[in-house]
Amino acid sequence: MKKIYCKKCGREIKIKFGKIPDRCSCGAEFDDEKDGNRKELIRYFLFLAVFMAPFFFLIYVVRGYLEESNLLYFFALVGVVVWFRVSESAAVCLGLMRKRNIERK
Repeated sequence: MKKIYCKKCGREIKIKFGKIPDRCSCGAEFDDEKDGNRKELIRYFLFLAVFMAPFFFLIYVVRGYLEESNLLYFFALVGVVVWFRVSESAAVCLGLMRKRNIERK
């Protein structure tokens, strides 16, 4: 995967806990670009489906335990949210999803 940098100041953006920060220390905000075309959107959703499939398969296999325990259900939901953040950051680093003020090198 390529590294990502801020377009405004040129600093490398550190990904912590699988999440790209919302803004750089120079003040540039990293938002989703709204002008993406349909082809990019389809590629991103296919990547997301493939990347999230193992986690959903695991939930399907252990669904009996999840129905019996609220704590396990809570951990599964937290895992889905964290895994989604990681997949979003991976999509940005791979160039499947574009964010404003982020440059890949």
